[in-house]
Amino acid sequence: MKDNFCYFNGEILKFKEIKISPFDLGFVRGYGIFDAMRTANGIPFCFDEHWKKFEKSSRFLDLKVPLNKEDFRKTIKLLLEKNNFKEMAIKTILTGGESKNGFTREDGETFLILADDLNNYLLDEEIYRQGVKVITKEYERSCPEIKNLNYLFPLNLQKEKKQSGAMEIVYVNRGKISECSTSNIFMVKNGTIITPKKDVFSGTLRNLVIRLAKENDLLVEERDIAKEEFEKADEIFLTATYKKIVPVVKVDEGDVAEGKIGRLTEELIRLLDNFINNYGKN
Repeated sequence: MKDNFCYFNGEILKFKEIKISPFDLGFVRGYGIFDAMRTANGIPFCFDEHWKKFEKSSRFLDLKVPLNKEDFRKTIKLLLEKNNFKEMAIKTILTGGESKNGFTREDGETFLILADDLNNYLLDEEIYRQGVKVITKEYERSCPEIKNLNYLFPLNLQKEKKQSGAMEIVYVNRGKISECSTSNIFMVKNGTIITPKKDVFSGTLRNLVIRLAKENDLLVEERDIAKEEFEKADEIFLTATYKKIVPVVKVDEGDVAEGKIGRLTEELIRLLDNFINNYGKN
């Protein structure tokens, strides 16, 4: 990673050359946003939606993205070429910039586009065949509609998550399932694919999975999910940019459908993999 070419405040630099001020508001206050993207067949995957969400998040925090949409796209292409990656993982970070007193905003944001080999972020194929465990925790995210830098709660639970053998933490807000620490969550009941709609970050992969399901005549509902209903689901799966679709076979100490991966989950994995493999070819 240290020799990877990245973008930092208007310059293409190696990762090891990037220097962020200790007075940066993203560092001292967590005041900033981020996004995680990838390429597919050398093309920024679902670029328009990623850009739209990043701009929305920036406006929410009154931050200005220094690049326009097309310059952002060109910069990603340049980083892919300079790093000579077949496929690339892209993390974009925008903060409130440097502040002498550590609180008051001054002129100029800090803007980074970090680039790495996508293979370093993809999951082992065995995970998609065996499924994973998740644990549930009562938590209400602040500003769930944006990807902000505050991950205090899930980071504080990393030890417990690891000891329990779980991949993800599912947030429960006032008795209702919302989302996970770094993923969106879906369940299947009686042939209908269900995912929370309110008080969640509407992730790019989440929206793509909903679209693929509807295009293939599968039933989809976006609505509240009570924890009791979630625990009795026929199938459960996670979605995220790098994880894609991950089957869940265990919630806390209870099995999902006797620990077996469901038919609709397998069908959606097939549809998504086909979409990614053919991305930009038509």
